[in-house]
Amino acid sequence: MKVYVSLKPGESATAEMILSWCEGKLAEFKIPRFLEFRSEFPKSAIGRIQKNVLKGERQNLGEGCYDGLKDGEGMANRSKREGKGVS
Repeated sequence: MKVYVSLKPGESATAEMILSWCEGKLAEFKIPRFLEFRSEFPKSAIGRIQKNVLKGERQNLGEGCYDGLKDGEGMANRSKREGKGVS
């Protein structure tokens, strides 16, 4: 799963901070693997985010964004760190 993040002006966050927040609020299988920070989203004439445009921007979902598995924060690593075995 990929998450697009847009921060409010003056706010700051890292991918690690967002994943840490997700771990306390979401089931493990719902925690996103990819995180991409954006300053703005493509919008339609009525102001809705054009998800199809976001999906079509990159052939590879992981290109140019934080990859939780690549950076050692995948589900298996989280489970090992917390003492939960992955079967």
